[in-house]
Amino acid sequence: MMASVSQQPVFVDLQDTPMFKQTVDDLQASAKKLKDRCAGLLSGAKKYRDGLAAMTEAQQSFAASLAEFGGGSDEDSLLLGELAGQGGLQDRAACGQGSLLCDWAADFGTGQLV
Repeated sequence: MMASVSQQPVFVDLQDTPMFKQTVDDLQASAKKLKDRCAGLLSGAKKYRDGLAAMTEAQQSFAASLAEFGGGSDEDSLLLGELAGQGGLQDRAACGQGSLLCDWAADFGTGQLV
């Protein structure tokens, strides 16, 4: 007597197998998740780049205003530098009475606010 052997379905093409189809579906789902995560990363990187560009522009503007403030050769800038270097206003006659710049320099040198 011959034992009966159960017949498994025979697939002519491997792409027809349920296991292959499930694997393809899983890979497609993983690829979609990865694509979504990459899109989020790209969006965050663009925002970061834009923030850096804005920060760089602000720093350059601030540096230019500092250079304009301290780099001039006008008499007021030079006088302010001399007064601040003295630690206070020693000789008010050099500025003249009531000069706003001299008053500010005197208060700046002593650390007091007007």
